Amino acid sequence: MMEIAPLLKKCLENVIINPPKQRSSRWISSSVPENQWNTSLALTSSPDYHVNNLCSPVLFQEALQYIPSNAIVIELAPHCLLLAILKRSLSTDCVHINLMKRGTHDHITYFYSNLGKLYNEGVNLNIMSNYESIQYPVPINVPFISLIAAQWDHSQQWKVPTFEMFTQSLGSTQQAKHEIDLNDDSEYSFVIGHQIDGRCLFPGTSYLVLVWKTFAKLHNYEDYRQISVLFEQIQIHRATICLLTNKIIFYVNILPTNGTFEITENNTIIVTGRISLSEQLTMQKFHKQIKLNNTEKNLQTNEIYRDFNLRGYEYSGLFRGINQINIDGTYGELIWNNEWISYLDTMLQVHLITSQGLQLPTRIDSLRIDPKYHLESISSLTSTCSVYVDYWNSLCFSGGIELFGLHCTATSKKHKQQNTILESYFEEIFNFYSQQPSIKSLEYVLVTSLSIDEINKKINLIENLSSVTTTTTTVDLVIVNKTETNTYDWEKLFSVCKLNGFILFSSDIDIPREQLQTNNFIQIVTRKNYQLWKKLSTETLTDTIVNIDEKNFQSIDQIKTLLSNSSLQRIWLISNQIDNGIIGFFNCLRREPGGQSLRCIHIQDSEYILNENVLKTLKTRDLATNVYQNGVWGSYIHQHLQTSNNSAWIETDNAHVNVLNRDDLSSLTWLQSPIITANNINDPNLDTCTVHYASLNFRDIML
Repeated sequence: MMEIAPLLKKCLENVIINPPKQRSSRWISSSVPENQWNTSLALTSSPDYHVNNLCSPVLFQEALQYIPSNAIVIELAPHCLLLAILKRSLSTDCVHINLMKRGTHDHITYFYSNLGKLYNEGVNLNIMSNYESIQYPVPINVPFISLIAAQWDHSQQWKVPTFEMFTQSLGSTQQAKHEIDLNDDSEYSFVIGHQIDGRCLFPGTSYLVLVWKTFAKLHNYEDYRQISVLFEQIQIHRATICLLTNKIIFYVNILPTNGTFEITENNTIIVTGRISLSEQLTMQKFHKQIKLNNTEKNLQTNEIYRDFNLRGYEYSGLFRGINQINIDGTYGELIWNNEWISYLDTMLQVHLITSQGLQLPTRIDSLRIDPKYHLESISSLTSTCSVYVDYWNSLCFSGGIELFGLHCTATSKKHKQQNTILESYFEEIFNFYSQQPSIKSLEYVLVTSLSIDEINKKINLIENLSSVTTTTTTVDLVIVNKTETNTYDWEKLFSVCKLNGFILFSSDIDIPREQLQTNNFIQIVTRKNYQLWKKLSTETLTDTIVNIDEKNFQSIDQIKTLLSNSSLQRIWLISNQIDNGIIGFFNCLRREPGGQSLRCIHIQDSEYILNENVLKTLKTRDLATNVYQNGVWGSYIHQHLQTSNNSAWIETDNAHVNVLNRDDLSSLTWLQSPIITANNINDPNLDTCTVHYASLNFRDIML
C-alpha cells in the first residue's frame, strides 16, 4: 500500500476540490485514532486523509462505540459483509440497511426496497435524482405513458392504503379486534362482578390485558403470559358500561416503531399509552422482604369490602381479591385466581383503601409485569401473594407486578331517590273492592291494606277467584269473594297459596275452617266483614331472642353473628322502650343479607310484661312486625306514596330544565320556574326562551 500511496495522492489532488471540506460530526474516522481527531489530517476530507486511510490499519471496533443506539447504519458495499458484525456490536435499537447483496436475482428491486426501508424510518429521499432530468418541452417522439404501462408486470400484489385506514387511525399500526361478551359461557363472564355505583364498568385493567394479548401476537407468542411487558403513560379517557344483552367491540391499535397504543370503541378513544418488552423487575430484591405481620390487627375480606360497598364499590366474585391487609393499608395478601384482570384490579383496590369517597383510576405512569416471576411468588398453600404499597412515592408491587404513579379522580355517587312513605292505619276496603270491574286497578289498594303482615315484602299476585282462573303455581295473596254459585275448589285454592302466604275471605262466605287447619292455615285477623288466614311453613325453625336496649349496643355484635348463620332460624328483636327506634332499625336490617329471618316485637307500654303464652302465639303466627300499644296488638305500616304521571305534569308559562338528582344526567326533566319575566306580563302571546349550556365534565363522561 505504501508503494501506491504517492500515485493515489497525485490522482486525488486532481479530483478533490481545494480547499477540502471539513469532516462532519457524523463522519466517524476508523483510520485515525481518537486522540488525533483534532489534527489537521483528521479534520478535513483531504487527499492526505484518504491516503492515510489506505495505508493505516482499520480501527473498526473503536469506531462502532461512537454510533448512537438509535442510529440508522447504511452499509455501502457490493455485499453486506458486515451484517453479522454490526448486529453483534450495535444496539438492538439501531437499524441496519445494506443497498446491495450478492446472490440477489433483481438488484434494482433490492436497492429500491431498502430505500423504502429508509423512508419508513423517517429519512426523506429524493428518488428523482436516480433518473435523468426531464427536458421541457417534451420532444414529439416521446412514447405515450399508456404504451409503457401496458408492458408493466402486474403479477405481484401490493397492499394499497385505503381511505378507511386513515379514518380509523390504522395507516401504520397493528390492529386487533376484541369482542367482549358477558354471557355465562364467555371467558369474560366474571367481569359482571366489577360493579361501581350500581353499574357494571369494564375494568381498567381489562384494557391493559387486551393490549398485552395484542402485543404478544405481534411478537409471535401464542400465549401472552409468556412475555414480560412494560406499560407506560397509561391514560383512561372514559369508562365503558357493560350490559349482559350487548356485545362490546374494542379495537386495539399498536404502533410498531415505539409501542404507542390506543383502544377505541365506536370510533371513540378509550385508553392510550405505550407498551414495550420489559427487562428485569427494578425492585425484585425487595419483593422477598414483604411479609405480613399476623400478630397485629389486620382487616379481613368481609371488613374490607363492606367499607368498599358503602362507598359505591360493589365488588363480587373474583374482584373480592384482597385476603387481608394491615390497618395502615401498606402490607397485605391478595388472592390469586389464575386471572390477570381481576388480580391487577385488586392491586388498584389496595390503593383505594385509605382514600375516601368514590374514586376511579384515570392514569398510571408505569406498570411492569413479569408473569414467570409472579407465578413463582405465589404461595402454593394459600394461593395468595404479598402486596406492598408506598403511598408517599405512589408505588405498589406484588409478586411479579410493579405499579408506579397511580392517579385517581374523585367522582360523586348516584343519589338514589328514596321512595316516599306514609304511616297509616289499616283500613277496610272490602266494600270498595267488590264494586270494581278490574282486579288490576285495585292491586295498589290491596297491597296497602295487607302490608300490616309483611311490611317489607311485595305481593306479586292478587287473584279474584270469582272471575279469574290462574295458571300461576304460587301466589302471596288469594282473595275469595262471594260468587253466584258459591262453589269453590278449596284444594286448588289452598295449593295456589304459597307458604307464608295469605287468604282473605269475605264474611258472606262459609269458611271451611277444618280444611284450612288441615292444610296448615292459621287465623290471623277476624272482623265482621272479613277474615285473614295465613299458610304456615312446614320447616322446623329455631327461635333466638335478642333484647334491644338503646343504652347498650352489645346486641349489635350478636345480631351480626346470627345473620351470618341465619338459615333455619328466626331472630326475634324485642324492645319495651317507646322511642328507641327499633322499627327503623328493623326495616334496615331486613334489607341486609339474611334479613328475612328477622322478626320484630315492639312493646310501647313499659308496664306490660310479655309472657310465654303471648310469645308462643306470636311465634306461631310468624308475622314480621308486631306492635303492642294501648292494650292491642297491631303493626306499623310503611306505605309507598305513588304519584300519577298525569298529576305530576302541570301547565305553566315558565319552566326550566334541571336534574332531579345531583350528578345524574338521566334525571333531567322540566320543572316549573318561579321566575316571571316582564315580557310575559305585558304580552301573554309572546313565548320567551333563554338558553343556558355548559360543557360536559369528566364525571359526566366517566359515569
